Formats: sequence, C-alpha cells, structure tokens
Amino acid sequence: MLRTLLYTPLLFSLIFCTPKAQETQNTSESFGPLRTVSRFPKKIKEVSGIQISPDGKEFYVHEDQGNSNVIFAIDMSGNNTRTITIEGIENNDWEDITQDKNGFTYIGDFGNNNNDRKNLAIYKVKIGKENSTPVLQATKFSYPEQTEFPPSKKNLLYDCEAFIEHNGYFYLFTKNRSKKSDGTSLVYKVPNKQGEFKAQLVGKLKLPEKYHDGAVTGADISPNGKKIALITHKNVFILENFEGDNFTNAKMTQIDLQSNSQKEGICFATDTILYIGEERNNKDEGILYSMELK
Repeated sequence: MLRTLLYTPLLFSLIFCTPKAQETQNTSESFGPLRTVSRFPKKIKEVSGIQISPDGKEFYVHEDQGNSNVIFAIDMSGNNTRTITIEGIENNDWEDITQDKNGFTYIGDFGNNNNDRKNLAIYKVKIGKENSTPVLQATKFSYPEQTEFPPSKKNLLYDCEAFIEHNGYFYLFTKNRSKKSDGTSLVYKVPNKQGEFKAQLVGKLKLPEKYHDGAVTGADISPNGKKIALITHKNVFILENFEGDNFTNAKMTQIDLQSNSQKEGICFATDTILYIGEERNNKDEGILYSMELK
C-alpha cells in the first residue's frame, strides 16, 4: 500500500552566490509539491543514488558502503525488473550515479564519511539488457588541498555524495561534515578519462549551515545542460545562469521540501521534471518522488 505524503505549499528563496557575499530574496513564484510515484522494493535498504535510463523506462538505483557491487533496475511502479552486477570492482562506498549524453553511466565510489580514504574513483559502464557489465574506464583522483587523513574536525570537507558529467569533465559537490560547519560545499573538477588525477578546485557554494539543510547528498544536470539540481535531506537547490564551470556565480534557487528525511538521490527526467529517491525508514520502504519545476 502506498503512503502519500501531503506537503504544504513550498516556500523558497532565490539565493545569488558570489565569491564575497550572498543575497537572499523572496519570490511569489510557486514550485509544485513532492508527489509520491512508488515505493522501492523492500530488499533495497539504501537508495544512495538514482538515475533515469536513457530510454526513460526505468531507473538505475544503487546502495552504498557495505553493500553489493550491483545496480538495480526499477520500473515506474517500483518493481525491481533486474539486477546488474558491475564486474571486477567492489562497492567501497558508492554515493552517486550519473550519465553523459552518449548514454554511458558513471558510478561515484567516493563516499568518504571519515575523510580518510585514498582510493577515490569514478567508474564508467554501459548498461544494456545483460545482467552484468564490465568497467570500461576507471578515473581515480585525490583532493590536492587535503593533506591529512583525516583532517581536523573543523576541516572535514572531503566527503562527497554528489557529482555530474558535463562537457567531458566530472564535477563533484562535497558534503561538509565539519564541526560548526559554515555550509560550504567545495566544487571539484576531474577529467572524464582513464587514469589518476588531482581534482581541481573550481569553486565554492555557500549553503545553509545546519547539516540536514545544507549537506549535499546527490546531484544531476538537466538534459539541456542549463540547470544543476542538488539535494539535501530538506532542500533542493537549482543552479542556473552559470558560465562554463563558474558555478559559484550561478543563480541558486532554494526549494524547501517541507520534509526532513534521508533523501540521497536526484535526477532529471526532462528539463523541468525531477525524481528524488528517499531511503527506507525503519520498516517502511523508501519512496520515489517526482517534482516539477515551474
């Protein structure tokens, strides 16, 4: 039986980020509420990342640390139609999944809760109709600014649960776990190539300081490349009007979801339709939501 959650009208503010300051303005424009689409199967304990398939008929979902090296294919009714094994790698801590315009899928094995990992990687695969698929490319990387493993509690900036592929590069949005966090999410750039690389710091985003409000747990870019969506437990942030990879100066719209739950996956189906994956709550299965950007 589906549980439908009712939300009050969404409140949001437009946030304009600059390297020096941030200005917040209210607006009367309305975003539609979250709508329950389906529940995920009981066997999926953690929806750590979600991506819609190139044909738009199913979702690719995965779990994170301590789980199997598989991707679940889920239809719109929440049925697990098949399970795809990713050959030759482990699930150290898979935290997000994304695609490029050629239909290749990328798995972000870069979860780093304790900020002590030195084996961060992104894996490229091609998902077809088979129940297993090999890794076509391994992109390994490190953060040059991180010199201690782990750093001090006030500098826990190197966990990551969110990335996109755009114009031949991966862009990673870090999850701030610092004590007394100021809400900063670092934006790193890594080439979409085989090999080992030092990630390039290309910007910073100023998000809310409270953990559930501003700790980024997933990301995606719209098909037309003009919008980036970031998800936290309580908010969606839409980045627009950016030039190149200057996301720091993008217009940022904060959408208050009026809900505090473990939402860890987000993907665009169209330029205006988003899907959001919520992890299971105790005995209740996780929920797949949709949301339309007006």
